This record gives sequence, structure tokens and C-alpha cells, in this order.
Amino acid sequence: MSDPFPLEWQLPKASSSESALTTKGTGWNDIMNKGTETMERLGRYAGQEHQQGSVERMAREQYWPGTLMAFGMLTWIATFWWGQAVTFITYGGMFRWLAFFCFVGNLLPYVRSGLVLGMERFEWFMFNLLAVGPFTFSILLWFNFGMRGEATIYILDGNYSRQETLSHWRDEGSLPTGRRSDELSGRLTQNEELRGLVIGPLLGVSRGALGYEVIDRWETAVALKVEELR
Repeated sequence: MSDPFPLEWQLPKASSSESALTTKGTGWNDIMNKGTETMERLGRYAGQEHQQGSVERMAREQYWPGTLMAFGMLTWIATFWWGQAVTFITYGGMFRWLAFFCFVGNLLPYVRSGLVLGMERFEWFMFNLLAVGPFTFSILLWFNFGMRGEATIYILDGNYSRQETLSHWRDEGSLPTGRRSDELSGRLTQNEELRGLVIGPLLGVSRGALGYEVIDRWETAVALKVEELR
């Protein structure tokens, strides 16, 4: 039996004009969405470019950091050469303090430290490594030596040089055997009594401002009269 109401009678067909409008509306929405996405991408890109441009403008080309790095290395070499010759500090202790001062500056926020000084990140890292660390260590080591206390005088038993005395302390953790000058009169040997002289290296040791002992006075050989010690 045939359907009295065919499908084409029940659902009216959309006119060609309505189909065109629907297609046109969908295309317009796609264009608007793509335009919005493009503007958002451009906005983000512009923000990144602005931020990068600000950083590049602050990180400027300059020569004084490199100059200070060179002087820092020279200062460290001089301090290592002369400072270790008058300070009772181990080589390991020197390098540990140097490493601490070289890297502690990099713990500061870069934006508030290196960038303010006009340096790039790597330049700021190298500046701490080659300038800040060596200068800080050298200043503190010489401050320890300059602000020392009263010296204690020793007469060492044996023929020691200054470097041999320091090497003995670094190896053994103590000074070579010797006698304090204020104790000599009561600790004279038989030979010293007979010849009337006390002969040996003279060492003056002082405590520095930062706690490290230093050589305040050194004489390779002295001859003290026994009668003057009594």
C-alpha cells in the first residue's frame, strides 16, 4: 500500500537562498575565528619580542667586566703566591673558600643583579667566577693578615726555612718543635749553657682577624745570649 503522504510533502525543501546564507554564515564564522587566533598569536609574539627587546637593551656591550675579570685572575695569582706564604691555611681550605665566593654571587636573582649591571647571563656567571670570587677572597685573606694580634715568638729546634715551617704545619697540623721565647731561660740545653747562646730560626705567630694564624715575624737564624734571657 502506498504512503498517502510522500516524504517530499512532509518536509519542505530548503530554498537555494537559505542554503547559500547558511553556507555563507558558516564561512564567515570560520574567518572570524581564524582572525581571532591570529591576533592572539601576534599579541603573544609581540609580548615576547617586547620582553626580549627590553632584556637586550639592558644587557649592553661594555668593557669594564672583562677588565675586572683579568685583574681578578692576576690578584688571585698574587694572593696565592704571597698569601699562602704567611698564612697557616691549607691549600684545600684556600680553594674551598675561593669556590664559595666564586659561586655564591650566582645565587642572587639575575634580573636584580647581573641584568642591572648590563650583563648577559653567561657574562654574569663568568664575572662572579673570575672577578667577584678572587677579589673577595684576596681582600679577606689580606684583611686577616693586616688586622692581626700580638705575636708569640718561638725559637725552633732545627734548621727550618719559612716554607718548610708552613709545609710541616700543613702536613702535620702543628708547628715544628720549638720553645717560646719567654720559656727559653728554663729550657736551655747543656750545649746552650756552655756556649752561652741559643741559635735557631725565630718564628713570630699572630692570630688574624678572621681566626687564621699568620707569620708575623720570621728570621732564618738568630743568636740570643743566655745571660739576656735570664
